[in-house]
Amino acid sequence: GINAEYMGGDRVGVGILRFACGSCRYCCRGEDNLCSQRTLTFSLGHSGAFAHHVRLEAKYALPVPDGYPLELAGPLMCAGCTVFEPMQQYQMGMNHAVGVV
Repeated sequence: GINAEYMGGDRVGVGILRFACGSCRYCCRGEDNLCSQRTLTFSLGHSGAFAHHVRLEAKYALPVPDGYPLELAGPLMCAGCTVFEPMQQYQMGMNHAVGVV
């Protein structure tokens, strides 16, 4: 998460981003995915979701609780975040119906 600190061996989930400049207009608005200097987890020379280990900024990692199966956490990192962001943006709540295709 944003202010998280992790140690080697910590259980974390990783999305698509590894790095963004942090100072361009997009990064300043929280739109790191639009940064022209962004680096993706599957960029040239990186194995993305198939890697055993990855180095990235801590703000792009999310903790996975001990005991939670990694095979269940994995799909939440990309697909789950992709669906969650617009739900948050449009203030979807408990009483809203959502269809995901």
